[in-house]
Amino acid sequence: MCFSAEASFGAATVITTIGVLSFKKAKGTDLRLLAMIPVFFGIQQFSEGILWLSSRYEQFAGMEKTSTYAFIFFA
Repeated sequence: MCFSAEASFGAATVITTIGVLSFKKAKGTDLRLLAMIPVFFGIQQFSEGILWLSSRYEQFAGMEKTSTYAFIFFA
């Protein structure tokens, strides 16, 4: 999202919830894998939120490298 940590965490919550609900409604293995795509985007948004926090606050600086790799992996 690239707006703020709050926007990233909010988007992660909404997108992950949609992914979980989609996964529960999907019938069959191939559809369940497709239904997991929003969950992956939610993980990316969550890691972006951690990046925002690590750039602003020293106590989150230790998570910067891990969250950077997670964000880039899903990007």
